[in-house]
Amino acid sequence: MVKPLNVFQKEVFVQDSFGIHARVAAKIVELTNKFNADVFLIKEGKEASAKSIIEILMLAVQKGDKITIKAYGIDAEKVIKEISNFLDNNFGVYK
Repeated sequence: MVKPLNVFQKEVFVQDSFGIHARVAAKIVELTNKFNADVFLIKEGKEASAKSIIEILMLAVQKGDKITIKAYGIDAEKVIKEISNFLDNNFGVYK
């Protein structure tokens, strides 16, 4: 019997005045790669792998945009918490 994957998602609003730029996208990829999960960022119906800087940048996330973080896998809940904390804290030193 195949065990179903854990699926979690969370909506967040990007508060940083620069939105999600290259350094922030790189940090999201770095955070995502620490976990055993497939992670996606979704903006206005467009979905991007959180393991691809280019795909994240193509979402063109600006200040005030709502994005959904969606993850599948063993660490799905953990990775969503990690990324949402990063986004909620205005990216820390990664501005």
